[in-house]
Amino acid sequence: MNRSYSDPEIRVRNTEIVGRLAAASAVERRALADELVLNNLAIARSIARRYARRSSFGSDVEQVAYLALVLAARGYDPTRGTDFLAYAVPSITGAVKHYFRDSAWMIRPPRPVQTAHVRDEGQREQHTVSGISVETCFRPRSLDAPATGDLIPVGALIRDDDDRTWECADARLLLLPHLRELSPRARQILRLRFVEDRTQDEIAATLGISQFHVSRLLNRCLGDLRDRLKGAA
Repeated sequence: MNRSYSDPEIRVRNTEIVGRLAAASAVERRALADELVLNNLAIARSIARRYARRSSFGSDVEQVAYLALVLAARGYDPTRGTDFLAYAVPSITGAVKHYFRDSAWMIRPPRPVQTAHVRDEGQREQHTVSGISVETCFRPRSLDAPATGDLIPVGALIRDDDDRTWECADARLLLLPHLRELSPRARQILRLRFVEDRTQDEIAATLGISQFHVSRLLNRCLGDLRDRLKGAA
């Protein structure tokens, strides 16, 4: 337990305030609730810092914790026999966790990963790598920040409008499943011709067939792919 949770001065003062709260009028209850808030600010701040240390949301998280403390003080019922901190600490902790889950993510990962990341305890193995990878989902890195192990900014590594390498990306995605349906020989010929950029004569020498046979197989493969793509359109 955090040291401030068991601070004897805070607990003694809480007991005194709660004792007066039980017999207070409505107007007096509001003033006593404010006293509870002021007496327990350090505890709310401690809870906020426990979670805010993994992000740049320190002041925001503290405000969430303070508001939760105010609501806990105003909603606390001493007649139920519950210690004030036993009532307030879970309320403050829950409010902070909800803030991270619902408001702090600029890029929102899946809920199980959010929960594992916020809890920071007992994470299952499958969430560990994901939890590490979502650290920057709170506040993504600046494009002006240097790339890992380099002085070049991250933004300089992002393609611009003159980069034509992605122009055929959609076509590749459409083509890939149909390529998988071709025979191994057909895929090999297409790879030699269009990936390794070999001539038909070089392909013929590699496969031990004639150049005419290579030309005929290429035309058949390309025609087959055209038909498949037309059927999928």
